[in-house]
Amino acid sequence: MLSRRYASEHPITEEQVRNRYDSLLSSYDPHEIKFRHILVKTPEEAREIIQSLKVGSDFGSLAKERSLDQSTSQNGGQIPFTNIRNVLVPGLAEAILALQPGNLLPVPFKSKLGYHVVLLEEKREVPFPSYEEVKPKVLSELERLQTTEFLNDLQKDAKILKVSDSSVD
Repeated sequence: MLSRRYASEHPITEEQVRNRYDSLLSSYDPHEIKFRHILVKTPEEAREIIQSLKVGSDFGSLAKERSLDQSTSQNGGQIPFTNIRNVLVPGLAEAILALQPGNLLPVPFKSKLGYHVVLLEEKREVPFPSYEEVKPKVLSELERLQTTEFLNDLQKDAKILKVSDSSVD
């Protein structure tokens, strides 16, 4: 009840919603990629796989047989459409984005996990939703943040008393 009263006394303004939307829009990257990868331990093994693929070996079969990435190996190394900002291996998304669909990364990509053999299947751009489409979600997010901040401030300034069981009658 206290939270609701605070929210009604401090409504989120249109300007706050617009500023949050503009912030989200400015940090958004529309590029998404769908790719396959095979993760191996050594650059030699990765180069051998690239050569096999160039002469016609099946990517899915090689991924199932040789990839160390247990989360993707059984589905042929497939990574579904993913925004490039969500690819966890630093620099990999940018390297993949430079490819044309259907092309292999010509050299293994080195990461702390090992060496990646990568095939770009598709890439697309997904535009950011319009202000009107996301306004309700942005408003809800701002209200939730405001309420959390209000409650945190109350707790920070509260005096907590510990009552022992023997003193309660």
